[in-house]
Amino acid sequence: MTLGSEVRFNYQNPVARLFFMLFGVMDLHSHIRWNAIKEYMDNHCEKNVEVGGGWGVMSMEFAKKSHKAIDCIEIDSQSVALGEFLAAKSELKVKFLKDFLPNLSELGENDYHQVFLIDVLEHVQADLESLIRINKLLIMNGKLVISVPTPIYPKVFGYEMTKKVGHVRDGYTITDLKELLDNSGFNILDWKYHTNRIASFLCRLWYKNNYPSAVRIVLFPICKAIATLDSIDRKKNSCGIAVKAIKVTDM
Repeated sequence: MTLGSEVRFNYQNPVARLFFMLFGVMDLHSHIRWNAIKEYMDNHCEKNVEVGGGWGVMSMEFAKKSHKAIDCIEIDSQSVALGEFLAAKSELKVKFLKDFLPNLSELGENDYHQVFLIDVLEHVQADLESLIRINKLLIMNGKLVISVPTPIYPKVFGYEMTKKVGHVRDGYTITDLKELLDNSGFNILDWKYHTNRIASFLCRLWYKNNYPSAVRIVLFPICKAIATLDSIDRKKNSCGIAVKAIKVTDM
């Protein structure tokens, strides 16, 4: 099974269930992001949390691969309800909490070993304050995995879509991220670009056209397969950045 295969439990049709079990959630960019960040995730950490995790597609994949428990923080009630349903059906150790950055009042301090922040910062006005709050969640030397768009993102996905999904800024450069992380008590251990020219073209093809369902069913597996080439062409003209960082200072 693949990323987001849990959505099969939303369908009664056995053919639909088989499709989602084989190909996962039909959100192409989520698959591209997952392929970029998965090697940065430490499957041995005991206490893990994803902040801004939606219905938990990344959290559930981490739980499947690591066999560890993970908390998933999300403010949207419908996403939380869907995530709880899918996690229960899949028998995955994913616990949902309703909260938001930079608040996170439901969470303690110096408690987690690893935090995932996957395409969240671009939705938050107070990005530095949010990272300082993330710092407080982590034990010393705790790990932080981030994915963010670069300023190229709206040029590929369109400014209308960028605004529609709630981005408050176009994106980040690696220099921007380094400054933010330095100022919030983190050191970058590794980073890389993702969503390269090939993947960007596929995303334009996938998201900017309102295909009939039959076309989407045929097209998605093809796009997903070609998108695996993202790892061989991660250049500066990519739409995303993935970062692995470590907490080095209490804030």
